[in-house]
Amino acid sequence: MAPFQIQRQYSYVDDNSEKDLGSDDESDFEIDSNVSGTELQELRQELKRLEPKKVQRELADATLALQKMYMERWERYDSILLCIPFSKVSWDPIEQLKKCQTKAFMLFFVWYHKTHPRAKRLNTYESIWKGLRQLFYDQTRKVINADVGKLISNWLHGKFCDDNGLIRGMRQKHVIGHQGLYGALYYHWKFNTEIFPLERERVQLAAVLLFLAYTGSRPGAIIESGCTGSRGTNAALLYKDVKLRLLRPPGEEPLLILEVTIRLDKGKRKRPQPEIFSFLELISDTDILKGKP
Repeated sequence: MAPFQIQRQYSYVDDNSEKDLGSDDESDFEIDSNVSGTELQELRQELKRLEPKKVQRELADATLALQKMYMERWERYDSILLCIPFSKVSWDPIEQLKKCQTKAFMLFFVWYHKTHPRAKRLNTYESIWKGLRQLFYDQTRKVINADVGKLISNWLHGKFCDDNGLIRGMRQKHVIGHQGLYGALYYHWKFNTEIFPLERERVQLAAVLLFLAYTGSRPGAIIESGCTGSRGTNAALLYKDVKLRLLRPPGEEPLLILEVTIRLDKGKRKRPQPEIFSFLELISDTDILKGKP
């Protein structure tokens, strides 16, 4: 709409004529009377070209992998329907999905529960329903009918959950805090009497504890094959992600700092500036007693 509003501010002006457009007090635009009609027409075409257009959001690799997984599950479920003796119609997975039939979605969840007995939490099926809605949108470029979506959601939270004894709510995840991390490191360096085959493993264990804290206990942030998701690559922490710096504070001993860039952390892969964490050198046992890293 903005280009059309601007167009009403302009008027065609012939090459050999002028038109009074009013004083500066009457208009916010000041037009050169020597501008030709052809130039104004070109300006209008340029404004139309600059109109904002809908751009499809680029999906992350993890999202594409999830969509592929949901599509495989839907096709596997659809292949079961083909084996039903009384089914005389040839079923096409995509066409069946596009029909957006409530009973087809319900039967899918019943089939999934029977084939995946370990899925005992309601939020698991909520995530699957969200994935099916996204899959439907990718195939049709339309949103699932609001009545169908509400009916399936109510059915999942009501009858389906009660009949199958699903656990409501999110599973509690125990994450170590800064005090717990400090206590683990304090014990490791001060009181741990365990003998390591190589003493450098003692230092490596302390680094592992720090990495667990920095990445939220996600091994996939260090090497992708350590996570359960299938992204199709084997990206990992590289030497270019590690920088060793030597600081020389005035009147103090030199201090080594190891800076580690975490590029593969969950939800942060496409950030222009990844997070950088610093590992400080332990100089002496007194640093622990003073509360230094």
